[in-house]
Amino acid sequence: MCDRCGIEMPVGGNGEPHTLDECPFPENPPNNTPIISADWEGGNIGWRVVRFDRNGITETNEGIGRESMLDGSLWGNEQVVLIVETAHIQARSNPPKSKAQIFTIEELQLLEVSLQESGSRAFAFPNTRCKIAKQLAGYGDDKTLDPYAQILFYINYAQGQENIHPRSIDLKQWRVKSTHSRAMDILSNEVRIDMTVRLNSFRAIHAHEDSPQNYDTTDFPYDEVRNAIQIAEEVLELHLLREENDTELEQDVVEYFNLNVENLEDLVGTDAVMRLMTLYVCVFNEDGSVRTHESMLGQIPNQIINRFEQIEEQEFPLTSSQIPIGLRFIWDRLLLMTPYKGKTGGQFTARANMMYKGLRNYDHSNLTEEEFRMKPCPVTSCHAGEGAHCTMPDGNLRAAGMHLKRKSVHWNEPDDFWILRQANRQRWRKIQKTMLRAMIRVGATIQE
Repeated sequence: MCDRCGIEMPVGGNGEPHTLDECPFPENPPNNTPIISADWEGGNIGWRVVRFDRNGITETNEGIGRESMLDGSLWGNEQVVLIVETAHIQARSNPPKSKAQIFTIEELQLLEVSLQESGSRAFAFPNTRCKIAKQLAGYGDDKTLDPYAQILFYINYAQGQENIHPRSIDLKQWRVKSTHSRAMDILSNEVRIDMTVRLNSFRAIHAHEDSPQNYDTTDFPYDEVRNAIQIAEEVLELHLLREENDTELEQDVVEYFNLNVENLEDLVGTDAVMRLMTLYVCVFNEDGSVRTHESMLGQIPNQIINRFEQIEEQEFPLTSSQIPIGLRFIWDRLLLMTPYKGKTGGQFTARANMMYKGLRNYDHSNLTEEEFRMKPCPVTSCHAGEGAHCTMPDGNLRAAGMHLKRKSVHWNEPDDFWILRQANRQRWRKIQKTMLRAMIRVGATIQE
């Protein structure tokens, strides 16, 4: 067993536990600042704490009570880097929705003070990254090694380290959400519900007897699909997709949204119009007016606002105005385009559309098969390594070509391919933001 980390995994090439020389942990943490990963095991056990400092790694899983996190005694009130799973340092809902949320907002404010007084920083580790962290560390699926994997992930993949890995992620420093931010959460949730209801209605039109095909809102109170097409026509007429320093951007956006057809009316009823409608419902209300602060606030039921004011003991902090919706609000709060979001549940149809029908297809169509062969095939029955063609279980070349699973995203992809994919995805994000920005400008013009 390794003298530094005290655990057997990852195993060496000979199947034996790794030795000190092979330990994935460096001799000392960055800047010699202790790193602590704390996992809440429940009231009977308390906090399970793994600490990495100049003396190596130690683990404690007995007798560390819930309140020790709040007063700083868990880390000895010295300067540390504290890593805790996101759910454990999110404010408990009222009424509670998850047993993982163990602190009230007032208690979390005490934690924030303790961190500041000791000069420490805390990072909320996304649950969606725990499995990936273990894979990268070579720990398999052993959940008991989560704290160790989180520390390694912070050392090797968090931005801000001395040697930045090409796959580095900006692990945001944790802070207590402000009252304004919590109110914005409520607002964005209500808007997403509206978006989801409308998108699901467009998609389900064909399910009704004698109804038109998908995405044909002819018989709806508002013909939203044709309204969206009219917005797209104005975007093209005003050349709002052009960028001086990117001469190919306009054409890339036009091709992505299939706006290069002779008559945009031909998009009605096709799967292609789904991409346009996904962004349209972000920017526009059902009646075709641009979303404003006032119209969005009007979608929050009074009982939700009243409950917020009762809990917070103050007035709802968001104010009404005719200012159109902003790109950042759409991207960060409506579409949840952060590196940490995984499956987003039933109220996020817009993001699901963008990721599955949009980004996934964009990956598959913009990267060549030769480029996909830069990574080995993950199908267990396939013998294809890096650069090789996919095979049948008997080793013969697969007549149907490349396994679709080989084109999926895997964190064990070679770095050079991962960088290539990221560049492709950055282009996809620019295409979405360019169209959203153009739609907002057209909506603001109509409003005037």
